Amino acid sequence: MAEPRLTAHVRHSLGDFILDAELDLPATGISVIFGPSGCGKTSLLRCLAGLEQPKGQITFGDHVWLSPSVNLPAHQRPIAYVFQEASLFPHLNVADNLAFAERHALKHSAPSEKDTLLDLFDIGHTLKRTPESLSGGERQRVAIVRALMRQPALLLMDEPLASLDEGRKQDILPYIERLRDELNTPVIYVTHSLAETARLADYLVALEQGCTTISGPLHEILTDQAFPADIGSEAGSIIEGGISSIDSHWQLAHVHIDTGASLRLPAQGLRPGQAVKLWIQARDISLSHQPESHSSILNTLPCTITDIRQDANPAMCIVYLRCGKHTLLTRITRASGNHLQLRPGLSLYAQIKAAALI
Repeated sequence: MAEPRLTAHVRHSLGDFILDAELDLPATGISVIFGPSGCGKTSLLRCLAGLEQPKGQITFGDHVWLSPSVNLPAHQRPIAYVFQEASLFPHLNVADNLAFAERHALKHSAPSEKDTLLDLFDIGHTLKRTPESLSGGERQRVAIVRALMRQPALLLMDEPLASLDEGRKQDILPYIERLRDELNTPVIYVTHSLAETARLADYLVALEQGCTTISGPLHEILTDQAFPADIGSEAGSIIEGGISSIDSHWQLAHVHIDTGASLRLPAQGLRPGQAVKLWIQARDISLSHQPESHSSILNTLPCTITDIRQDANPAMCIVYLRCGKHTLLTRITRASGNHLQLRPGLSLYAQIKAAALI
């Protein structure tokens, strides 16, 4: 039996701005709608939720939400919505905020399911507190649990970390990952952060000026040449591999990749045989014609240039590198590219200054 999908083609005018976007998303995992501010991400999410009145077609599995003859109101769509701000009722404590959502649930929730959510998002200790007494991260975790208490078939999240500082973002990201890893509720997540996208997304949709430009599995799209290159210092790529061994003396894990090469990174919490994904930002890769041995950089990979593209910053360029089955991106100055005489087809070495586990 085929998995259900969310498909949509919506057209909506917002003043001079025209949203004309198409989606075809798996109803599993986390699908990220990515793009710069003002590209229409939130408007598209509101169309899916029934909070805007576009023209077009929206279906979820076998159910039609929008067509020329159908337009389900928001309360009849099996969704829940998490906004940028937590939007909790300020006059109610956390327990009463959750009880309100429970009373308006789409289906009955067993007490054990509620307890699971309280444990999963670590908010049991906040039940008697009011929203104003919570930290920003706690408020947003309560907001997510309140949305899940509605028992939705689809959870919509509109830049839920935008109002948090960097430290609190890092605190709450693992809780959002649990939505994917421990719950079966599919999520559509809007963000302009490529770092959040790389960490959370299973499926990625890029939006520019109100139109869908490219979509597909995350690891394929991030380095696709149709993906916007003008994302500046956030550009990056993902490498998949496995932990082949642990160097107990230096406490470094060796990550074996398909070329036969390996990368080394801090071993804390890792074990041999474990599959891992690494997020490598373009700014953390430098290029050399020779493998550097007299350097603090531990990780060097042989690669071949497949393309060179102009960056939004006229002083910079994006270089696409092929390393086995993986594509890496590096962002360097055009002057450096000229000095190294870079060109498509040239073989050289990528020096990786940092790689983050995701």
